[in-house]
Amino acid sequence: MTENIFLSYRRDDSRGYTNAIYTLLEFHFGSDQIFMDIDTLLPGSDFVKCLEDAVEGCDIFLAIIGLRWENIKDKEGNRRLENPEDFVRIEVAHALKRGIPVIPVLVDGAEMPSSENLPDNLKELARRHAFSIGDYMRTDVQRLIKVLEKTFESLEQERIKLEKAEQKRKTREQAAEEKKTAQEKERLALQKAQTER
Repeated sequence: MTENIFLSYRRDDSRGYTNAIYTLLEFHFGSDQIFMDIDTLLPGSDFVKCLEDAVEGCDIFLAIIGLRWENIKDKEGNRRLENPEDFVRIEVAHALKRGIPVIPVLVDGAEMPSSENLPDNLKELARRHAFSIGDYMRTDVQRLIKVLEKTFESLEQERIKLEKAEQKRKTREQAAEEKKTAQEKERLALQKAQTER
């Protein structure tokens, strides 16, 4: 099983925290297993497609939420979250739709956004249990690593369970097919025997 982690964040909200989290996670998991746009995207890449592909390929999604995450505005003064083309909204919505573990990581004293303040395709985020990172960054990220490892272990157990269930289903189907073939052979043999009398 892969163990890929996607870090979603707003640069104007939590860039410093996210860089620190990324560095500490990188020491433990390796850089190949962590996606963070500025370090992972190649120049000239289609940003939206790369983000969608990365979210599609990740196993755990970390939504880094700072104090301004839900209220940052664009140049026109509109809340970015209200824009369907907002990158953070696209990332989080896609992860929620996939049904993978989405862990809100609260930094800088932030609190979870309420569902009333979120677009419809992000409302489910408000129901996710959050993880807080405070002043003790290294210690808190070590706790986060334990949570991630436990989540990966749970995902692997679920994968094995589904794999076994699928194998049982295939075995039942194969047995039913073999029984049907045997019955058909028996029927043809009886038919031939009656014809030859």
